[in-house]
This record gives sequence, C-alpha cells and structure tokens, in this order.
Amino acid sequence: LCDVLLHYVTPVLFVLWWLISGADGRTRWSDISWWVIYPIAYLVYALVRAPFAGEVPYPFLDIAKNGATGVAISAAAITGLFLVLCVVAVLADHAVARTRASSVR
Repeated sequence: LCDVLLHYVTPVLFVLWWLISGADGRTRWSDISWWVIYPIAYLVYALVRAPFAGEVPYPFLDIAKNGATGVAISAAAITGLFLVLCVVAVLADHAVARTRASSVR
C-alpha cells in the first residue's frame, strides 16, 4: 500500500494540485539545473551506501547483478526521463499561465 501511494498516487495528486494552484508561469529553463541536483545526489548516495548496507533501493542500481555499465545505462536513462519531465513541467507552467492570463482578459 505504501509503495503504491508513494510511487503512483502522490505524483498524480501533486501534478493535479500544481496544475490547479501552483503553475504560475514563473519557472525558467535554468530551474532545471537546480531540480536535477537532488536525483543525482540521491543516486550517488545510494551507490556509495550500497556496499556498506548490503542492499540497494532499486534493483536497477545493483552493480553486483547488473554490472557497472548496466547501472550507468539505467541511471542515464532515468536521468534523461527526468530531464524530459522537467522540460514538460516548464512548458506546462508557461502554458497554464498563458491560459489563465487569457481567461482573465
């Protein structure tokens, strides 16, 4: 239940909240560079912690099973997906702000 709520329900609820009340057109393309810091820091943390903890938070980060190349490819793919979502977020923010501005007129 917690996994479903965290990974499926919460993101959908957040996006709906953001579209309804958070999107205001103030996001900038340069914001993406700030947004990507946390996922990259988490990746580094998870990979450094794994040998000490004897576990990884996600199966695709398991270097022992997937190899360093496999983990690097997975990490790059997920980072790419994250960047695409960031671009969509900036575009959506600007589109929602334009729609709101035109409906006010």
